[in-house]
Amino acid sequence: MRFLVGALLILGCGCTSIELQKTTPREQYQRTRHNVLDGGDASEFTCNILRRRGLFEGHRSDPVGTIEKLEAELRQSRDRSITIAIAELAMLQTERVNNVDERALATAVRYSYAYLFDPQLVPAPDPFDARFRDACDVYNFALAALLRIHPEETRHKKKTWTLEWYAGSTKVRMGADEFSASRDDFEKLRIATDYVVAGLAPPDLRHGLGVPCLLDRPTHQGTSEAAQKAKANSYLPATTSNGATVLMRWPSEASILDEKHATGTIELFDPMETTEVSIGDRRVPLEVDYTTAIAELVEQQPDDGGLSALLHVDDYQKRIGLYMFQPFNPNRVTVVFVHGLASGPETWLPLYNQLLADPTIRTRFQFVFWFYPTGQPALTSARQLREALRDAHHAYGGDAPLSNGPGVIVCGHSLGGILTSALIVDSGDLLWDTLFTAPPQELPVDEKRRELLESTLKFEALPFITRVVYFSAPHRGAPEANTGFMQWASGLIELPRDLLTEDAALRKYVQKDARFQHHTVAQSLMAHNAMMEHLSDLQATTKVPFHSIIGDKDQAGKVGGTDGFVPYWSSHLDGAESELIILSGHSTEHKPEAARETRRILLEHLKQVDAR
Repeated sequence: MRFLVGALLILGCGCTSIELQKTTPREQYQRTRHNVLDGGDASEFTCNILRRRGLFEGHRSDPVGTIEKLEAELRQSRDRSITIAIAELAMLQTERVNNVDERALATAVRYSYAYLFDPQLVPAPDPFDARFRDACDVYNFALAALLRIHPEETRHKKKTWTLEWYAGSTKVRMGADEFSASRDDFEKLRIATDYVVAGLAPPDLRHGLGVPCLLDRPTHQGTSEAAQKAKANSYLPATTSNGATVLMRWPSEASILDEKHATGTIELFDPMETTEVSIGDRRVPLEVDYTTAIAELVEQQPDDGGLSALLHVDDYQKRIGLYMFQPFNPNRVTVVFVHGLASGPETWLPLYNQLLADPTIRTRFQFVFWFYPTGQPALTSARQLREALRDAHHAYGGDAPLSNGPGVIVCGHSLGGILTSALIVDSGDLLWDTLFTAPPQELPVDEKRRELLESTLKFEALPFITRVVYFSAPHRGAPEANTGFMQWASGLIELPRDLLTEDAALRKYVQKDARFQHHTVAQSLMAHNAMMEHLSDLQATTKVPFHSIIGDKDQAGKVGGTDGFVPYWSSHLDGAESELIILSGHSTEHKPEAARETRRILLEHLKQVDAR
């Protein structure tokens, strides 16, 4: 009996004590969802695989040796879960050697890809399994690391290079790109996740497979292919960064088990055009990043002027024009953004960034930004915009959205709304007669001066503009512009000489009390300015549908209030297809409510275009 009790005590000493320990849901989630990319160790899934095979001890100190043992078992069992364990161990190895072990990175890429797509492994991949997303993340992370080491390898279409991993190697060639520009045109490839964007909220976009990158290139390259696209590139800035997604993949029939030397491909995808690819019989979403490319492009350009462009008009004359982030596409509806007072195209970026989150808008529309120094007279800026759009219309002929069915939608904020309104009405003699007592041919000016005045004050609606959206537009002026401070500030504005039309010979032909109130923008925006009153009255004659987004600083939906600069009586226009009053100051274009309303308007417009 004593022998039996002693034996039981001896055996009991080798038993593991099992108990339940209280935890929290968050701690449980963090414990089970941790993976190698978090730093420290492999995921709980991989650790369990190692424990069941007696490989857990030593896997941190010798990941490569552990990989060799798992690889040997994989060829016998075809167990898919082993591939993600190998991929994670390869990432552990990169941590040990400070992220420069190319074979480890290649192993992580190849085996995580095998987990997702290998046709010979079992069981089939389950998208509801947490390891599925882990495999995507490890693939993206490791491929990004490889691209940092070899950014040049992605530039040349004919280049083939060898990618070696622990159990084999592969030839990698450049695949056919789905991109608007030649791969050879790009000077530099950078990884988008190496940057953090400040000042722009990321749009609501899904994750996927691939590495979002920035591709830097001069717009006007000397290559023959770029020369053929010169017209499409004519509105791009001199240097541009395009967003792209880089994907490395293998033939759908290739298996890690018996095709270690299968040739892989590296492909570039334009996320503005392509957000999904076919791999085998599955549609796979690409990982995309629009916001970083937008921020980088803006950072590369000269500042948008702001207050400086308000005060020093002449210094910014050469920069006046239309600008795009992507080459012109004749199959898309064009949206033109016109900024307001003491501002620039950057004011539209939050709205633009949010619109790109909608796949229909992203693939059916293209966006153009108008820049002008805002200190010059409103009607002068309107003439320049009208001429720029007309020139673009002629340059693209019948093949472009400026002249085909979809036409052009113009969005104007504040002063930009005044410019926009002058694009969709026929002025007749109304504005001219408001300023002058005699017709153009009787003015004592040379022909160039006469043409300048006439084209500023007498114009016709542009026939290819099919819709307009006003954001806080002061159609009848703004009381703030009448203040002594604003009129004092008006005196600080420096105008080019060809805009200064008041001289002794011309003065006697000016209407009594007119006083060239269109001289500066501050005078243009004065409340009850006759020019602005007449221009707003002309809106009743337009055949172009228009919408108003109006701010009220106290209450959404309130009629009769103000955004702090423009009162409702000035921003409201009868005949609008829609009018939305949101809780906002004057910068309504920055509000999410305005982004949702703009999205609705664009999609409604598209329905009408498609119904034709």
